[in-house]
Amino acid sequence: MFDYADTAALAVEALTEFGAPIVRRVTTAPVYSPATGTASAVQSDLARVGAIFDYGAGQTQVRGQLVQVSDKRLLVDPTAEVLMTDVFVVNGTTYTVVSIGEINPAGTRVLYDLHVRA
Repeated sequence: MFDYADTAALAVEALTEFGAPIVRRVTTAPVYSPATGTASAVQSDLARVGAIFDYGAGQTQVRGQLVQVSDKRLLVDPTAEVLMTDVFVVNGTTYTVVSIGEINPAGTRVLYDLHVRA
């Protein structure tokens, strides 16, 4: 049986060596404070590694979503789940998630393949 955990570890090594540090910005649901009478969301920045690419000429759709001129493909390490509400900061540019792809053979997450938009 093939060991996909080793493949995931190799993916993280490759992203660390050839990619760049990125930030995953997570915003939690607003929590109501009776003391202040307001609800506020908490934002956390988490360090990740990834690699960002332009989409190839002529690629018009990714996972059913239209590709716009400024859209990018972001490969991200599999160390934590990625959500549609996440925001990624790469080289000072903030990107929202358009769609999430996962390379996940035999139930072992190896890599996230994200369609992101500035």
